[in-house]
Amino acid sequence: MNKVSILCLGLLFSALASSEEKWDFALPILMACQSGPVSALDIRLCIDAEYEKSDKELNRVYKKLIESLVNPSDLVHAEIEWIKFRNYSCAFETSAFETSSQAQQTLYASCLLHHTKIRINDLKRLTEMTCNGCPERKNP
Repeated sequence: MNKVSILCLGLLFSALASSEEKWDFALPILMACQSGPVSALDIRLCIDAEYEKSDKELNRVYKKLIESLVNPSDLVHAEIEWIKFRNYSCAFETSAFETSSQAQQTLYASCLLHHTKIRINDLKRLTEMTCNGCPERKNP
């Protein structure tokens, strides 16, 4: 990656860090990944590693929720559609960058991480939720 791309990534991460919005769950990881003298590739590898951890956690939480439901078919369908949404959303969010460029790949991975963190929180909330009208649970 050339110096201009690295500068653009740095400016983007700085802008995200200074933003008043607190919606980006991946931002603390992005900031940690770029701390110290690192290359754009180091940042990408760091984000990829964090995404792998988050994806494993998502699968664990999802499996726990599936196993607790009497009829998990709606959740299975919702998860398939969520994956499509996540992928299309991240493709759109990074569409301004040249496809397969280091910057696009890094931001795409960051986007996947962001959406995965949100989905983990959503599924945990559903796992812990007990209410009248909630999906029927198996008896413990």
